[in-house]
Amino acid sequence: MRRFLQVVCVVALISGVFSAGVLVGSQTPIASAQGGTPSNLERTFAPFWEAWNLIKRTFVRADQLDDVKMMEGALRGLVQSLGDDRSAYLDPIAFEQQTSRLQSEYEGIGASVRKDEVTGGVQIVRTFEGSPARSLLREGDIILTVDGQDITSLSLTEAVSKIRGPSGSSVRLGILRRGERDIFEVTVRRARIKQEIISVALFEGNIGYIKLSQFTDTSAEDVSNALAQLDANNLNGLILDMRNDPGGPLSSALNVASLFLTDGTIILERGRRSRTDIRYESNAAQLAAQGYTLAPDVPMVVILNQASASASELVAGALQDRGRAKVVGTVSFGKGSIQTWNTLSNGGGLIITIANFFKPSGGVIDGVGIIPDVFVPWTEEQQEARPNYDPQLSEAIWLLRGRF
Repeated sequence: MRRFLQVVCVVALISGVFSAGVLVGSQTPIASAQGGTPSNLERTFAPFWEAWNLIKRTFVRADQLDDVKMMEGALRGLVQSLGDDRSAYLDPIAFEQQTSRLQSEYEGIGASVRKDEVTGGVQIVRTFEGSPARSLLREGDIILTVDGQDITSLSLTEAVSKIRGPSGSSVRLGILRRGERDIFEVTVRRARIKQEIISVALFEGNIGYIKLSQFTDTSAEDVSNALAQLDANNLNGLILDMRNDPGGPLSSALNVASLFLTDGTIILERGRRSRTDIRYESNAAQLAAQGYTLAPDVPMVVILNQASASASELVAGALQDRGRAKVVGTVSFGKGSIQTWNTLSNGGGLIITIANFFKPSGGVIDGVGIIPDVFVPWTEEQQEARPNYDPQLSEAIWLLRGRF
């Protein structure tokens, strides 16, 4: 009986009770899980408790063991067994740091990153203007160690949680750089990174411009307000700039896309929640009833780059696939997966990939990205050499002036 209670406690701990991230999930009752009867669970977890007790008996001094670290190590191993780099267990501090990125400010080094498939390290996609990373790191740099610890076996989420930290603290990064023979280290002093979530401009020719830097719970409202400010339905063209936008809540992305698509499919979901595709339709009618400004007809161009990911790809993919907008820039990041962000009882978090999303026509996004209609490269080096020149924005304006 004691062993069964131990099993129930472990399963309850890892089930999760609340989702605070990309997509809300529900807790699965213990008995409904495959092989989840009390007797099966007791047999399944018997080796775990045998190992736990053996370790406890071997280390006779209480200060030699840390039960919390042992429990968290077991959780990380559990998630790693899924074989998914985007699923992860994060301790309470790391989970708070990760969820804070959905806010307008966060603490870190100020860079967009991706997982490097060759080395397993964290590759710098872009550094943000005015950030600590801008003067020390370059596009293409690969971070292999953090404070001397090899991070190549960690998931991207776990690795990023080690790179980020309180403003004013320092982190030592081991860098592999193209053209350099050896790995070298740089010390970056973390700072509070302020994100301007949305900005609006009006260009010559009555062409409106909306820059969306991050999807948050209020993104649809923010974009709607920007559309009203620009009097979008009387514009000659509209540019939606989602360069360097790392994404955010799925519901926010669906709402933003619905501001421009009054009906029809926004995305398809394929994954563990259904044997068939889940089709997400535009909810423009509901948004309009709530007073949101819609812009279903103004000619549109979306600008993306290699750091545009997740929700920004979802919106761009839907607008492009449905013929609503042209896409300018470079191939986007290629994150077409949906994760639940589940808060555990210890304040930590369990991030679990539950599905992939696809364009309305079924086109793949994950691992592929959004392919622009007009490819316009613009590297970080080119930006530094000509800071006042933006060829991607210029191309978008020219397209709208010529109406494609």
